[in-house]
Amino acid sequence: MAWTKAKTAVAAGAALIVLISIITIVVNAGLFESRTYRVYAGGINEAHRYADPLFTYPAGDDATRQYLVELFAKFRPTLDAARALKSDTELAEPDTRRRMIYIYGTPENHSFFRQICSRLPLVFESDGVVVGNKKCLGRDVGAIFVCPNPVDPSRRLVIYGAVSPEALKNMNGVFHGPTDYVVFNDTTRQYRGAQPSDCFLLAGAFDKSDPVHWRVDEDRQLLPPEDLRRAIARVIVDR
Repeated sequence: MAWTKAKTAVAAGAALIVLISIITIVVNAGLFESRTYRVYAGGINEAHRYADPLFTYPAGDDATRQYLVELFAKFRPTLDAARALKSDTELAEPDTRRRMIYIYGTPENHSFFRQICSRLPLVFESDGVVVGNKKCLGRDVGAIFVCPNPVDPSRRLVIYGAVSPEALKNMNGVFHGPTDYVVFNDTTRQYRGAQPSDCFLLAGAFDKSDPVHWRVDEDRQLLPPEDLRRAIARVIVDR
């Protein structure tokens, strides 16, 4: 009987260890936390799988053009820069209607971005970015997001946008992909008190019930960890 009890205790202990291990794996994967699970729904990563992408940059901005060429070489070596890269002034209407467009720029320096910016789910203003019922203040604010192309909503846009041209530098260094959007500034870029995936102003999912006009879903929005929130306390304001 003592041996039976011992075996039972060992089995129960082993089962508990396995259960704890499973919970740990799930939590570490971000699937156990409802805040993560509810906004990690394809987003930008899904858009990257679309065929025939066209990356666009502001005409005359040689630094951004060279940055994109280096990105191709590192992450998408099969892309031919002669076809997959154009300035905003080279962008033609057939491109916007037939291809998957990427925008690197600001409404100030990218003509196509300026043309469509009022019809996007995130609104770029001269002093910040409007995200639903909130606004992220500052010329250093940028956002990476996916949304329908207003010219042809059956197509997607991926926008690497900023309020000022200075904030465009190394935007791919900001953690992004699983969510539909991520908004950041210089503070979140330089913050060292959290994981890279937690260094943002706001991140989340869009409400896509209207396939043409996506909106910020306030119920599926993430805020950064508490310590980072204190560092950006005056940046995010209610609209």
